[in-house]
Amino acid sequence: VAVSTEPLQGLKVNEAVALSPAAGDMAAKGLATIIADKSGTHLVVQAEQLPELKGTEVYQVWLIKGDVPQNAGTFVSQGGNGALYYTFEPQEYDTVAITLEPDGGGVTPRGQIVLAAPIKQG
Repeated sequence: VAVSTEPLQGLKVNEAVALSPAAGDMAAKGLATIIADKSGTHLVVQAEQLPELKGTEVYQVWLIKGDVPQNAGTFVSQGGNGALYYTFEPQEYDTVAITLEPDGGGVTPRGQIVLAAPIKQG
């Protein structure tokens, strides 16, 4: 398998925002980046120093417009670190948030917000 050493062509970072802890005593931090390329618009979320998960718990990422959340997927952290890649149709979202959920079956946020940040564009 040949690996290209050429830089990615046509990749444009539309926005990158630092995710802030929802609780003042939490050490967690993260970054949400919205990128666009010829295949579409993508959200890349990276988080670290997350609280350890218990049982069936997962982290769920939400794109929020007003008070309407759009599920962007779930991830399980490893050693407090986690990431998610999500392709979506460009829309005007105003917030990206990560919640700690009891399981991966939620269609709306049920758990507490761990990290969040305002975003300007989708």
